Amino acid sequence: MGILSDFFIHSKDATPEFDPSKDWGSHRCAYKGITPLEAAAMLKAIRQSSDDRVSMMNEFKLLTLEDAEEWIMSVPDDMVKSLASANESKINDWATECTEMTKEELNWKASDFVEVITGLSKLSKTAIAENMNMYLWKSL
Repeated sequence: MGILSDFFIHSKDATPEFDPSKDWGSHRCAYKGITPLEAAAMLKAIRQSSDDRVSMMNEFKLLTLEDAEEWIMSVPDDMVKSLASANESKINDWATECTEMTKEELNWKASDFVEVITGLSKLSKTAIAENMNMYLWKSL
């Protein structure tokens, strides 16, 4: 059993709910193994921040109970905007940085992160175009 991680977009005027069995179409990116720690690595790379990525996990605000079996966290608005405007070069740079930061827990190649960040870039563009927020759903 592994960690399931989905990024999804939802209207700004409602409390987000997520059902992974539902067809979310272009409003969802599903991944395995991405926890708030890895999401914080992406945020750190995007912001070019010197902050510790463990402390940056707090940027992903928990919207569900801590003792739940599934969690929903908000994705910072500046991350969504940066992802939406990212070009291929920027995505490759971020992927390289994320690979280095997460090598101990994920052991991914930069190409793995390129795939994730490219997917999140597309999702971010849809979120902005449709005036929605982005969220991270995680389940063990």
